Amino acid sequence: MDTQMWVITHKNYPGISDDLYRTLHVGRALSHDLGYTGDDTGDNISLKNRNYCELTGLYWLWKNNQCDIIGVCHYRRFFLEKGRMLTKEYIEKTLNDYDIISDVLGSHKNLIKLYGTALCETDSENLRKIINTQMTECAVDQYDAFRYMNERGMYKVEPAPVQKVKSAKVKFGKNIEQFGNNASKLK
Repeated sequence: MDTQMWVITHKNYPGISDDLYRTLHVGRALSHDLGYTGDDTGDNISLKNRNYCELTGLYWLWKNNQCDIIGVCHYRRFFLEKGRMLTKEYIEKTLNDYDIISDVLGSHKNLIKLYGTALCETDSENLRKIINTQMTECAVDQYDAFRYMNERGMYKVEPAPVQKVKSAKVKFGKNIEQFGNNASKLK
């Protein structure tokens, strides 16, 4: 089976000695050649990398690469299984049981951060309501993904000591009070 894992990058990084992993230089049409396969050949949108980031690489792979199984990871964010990078054998065995291997929980964590920033930096009340609704739905999805992974031993966490929870509640309660008081002064 032709299985490939593409490392998406816009800068040099220490190479990987496993033939499964190949490197794709995204935004190469806008920068100097790093010596990797570039997303600026064949059918491509490399010139749009400033707006679409890693998606220019996904587009290039979709339009220009043929294989049975394809994976994508960031040059400093690799999928791990028991502390080791995924192997061809692990990927093929896992995909016999599942359609996709994904970092769902990490994606939702990043979305929550983006929604939080947008919520704080938007002055349109209608847009704030929409963002707040989307952020709430994303938080529910994030918790569902966490619970699913936690129940199956994929994302283990230790319960927080009661005293630390109480201390955090006091600390963040004070921050919220202070923020609330300062926010009212801005009006």
